Amino acid sequence: MMEFACIIEIKLMRMNEKLLHYIWQYQLYNKRELTTTAGKTLEIIYPGIHNQNQGPDFLSGRIKIEQTLWVGSVEMHVKSSDWLHHRHDDDPNYQNVILHVVWQDDRKLNNDFETLEMSRVVPKLLLRQFALLRVMNQFIPCEKLLCQANPLDIEKCKEDMLTDRFREKNQWILNELKHYKGDWETVCMLLLARGFGGKVNADAFEALVRSLPQGIYERNKHQLLHVEAIMFGQAGMLEGRFIDEYPKTLQNEYAFLSRKYNLQPIQTKMYLLRMRPVSFPGIRIAQFSRFLFNQYSMMRYFISTENYHEIESCFLVEAGAYWNNHYHFDESSILKLKRLGEQTINHLMINAVIPLIYAYGSYNKIEHLQARALSWMEKSKPESNKIIKEFEKRNISATSAYDTQALLQLKNKFCDQQRCLECAIGNSIFRKAA
Repeated sequence: MMEFACIIEIKLMRMNEKLLHYIWQYQLYNKRELTTTAGKTLEIIYPGIHNQNQGPDFLSGRIKIEQTLWVGSVEMHVKSSDWLHHRHDDDPNYQNVILHVVWQDDRKLNNDFETLEMSRVVPKLLLRQFALLRVMNQFIPCEKLLCQANPLDIEKCKEDMLTDRFREKNQWILNELKHYKGDWETVCMLLLARGFGGKVNADAFEALVRSLPQGIYERNKHQLLHVEAIMFGQAGMLEGRFIDEYPKTLQNEYAFLSRKYNLQPIQTKMYLLRMRPVSFPGIRIAQFSRFLFNQYSMMRYFISTENYHEIESCFLVEAGAYWNNHYHFDESSILKLKRLGEQTINHLMINAVIPLIYAYGSYNKIEHLQARALSWMEKSKPESNKIIKEFEKRNISATSAYDTQALLQLKNKFCDQQRCLECAIGNSIFRKAA
């Protein structure tokens, strides 16, 4: 049934320029006895440099037509008539074109350059592999083709994906740094807040920090009650009437501080759905407040501390005594210390501390900090979630956070978007087919 679906897909498949560029760039076609549509012998000496900007698709190509060597640009289209549709005739950027590469020669052009029709020289096996990736409704598109990938290419893919993930997070951090006018401490708080919020409440915890006027934390961090009142109040958890003395005290303190600093609670909702009680927002806010309490300079501490476990230990915080027998205000529960767990600390290291160290090193051109961030990613324990477990079922193992972060990037940003042509695993499969 799958074979039949693939055959149909090959027949119906519409070639796109992205795939055509890929085939040309890596010369995944039959290069023997090439001829132009006019019947002239053709030799591709160098396909050219892939142009990502305005102008022809490939620059500085070198080809030989009959006995004449040509150097110049190569333009590519699915159909030769697209040259006219895109109005290249009147564009001076295309005057240096030496070859028009098309999938289908549907119209003869009255130009000085020759045309190569690729549909006659691309192996059917390569098209079949591409079609397989498009029709499969699997966890990852290349699931049934993974056995064809070179193990070294899988490792290369992980390396590429981790680099891509670091680049994304680095850009986010640098954008925030610009927004907060170079204030690394506030950017640090933002990332830590997202980590304490976890996957479900990351956005709400980020909104919590963004809602605070700059400088308010510095002025109040030495008084735990102030920190807790601000955090719980901004989260909208101090509204209504309370029975217990602790939330009443927080409520009164927040009333004073909110008038003093003109504070407005966030509108972003905190969620409890499918969450373990120890991760409830109230517990996490209490732990986050304890962590922030009396911290001198988080960012300075992170970049100056060379011992991984020393930084880990700074996250060994407990919520206040009130929370030992509470998960919500005014609702008693059995006695249980609310200490940050190993998985949460690992999550904070992977998603906050390490990216911050890398970004600081990148921004200030301090290579040893970037190297430290990468080595710490290898030292961090692998994450355990549905995506990682699915990869493990397909014999793609993860022994550290280096692997899991790479696989998460691969799945979310490449596999789910079918960016197979930009992936080392996809490259390995396609090149074997050629």
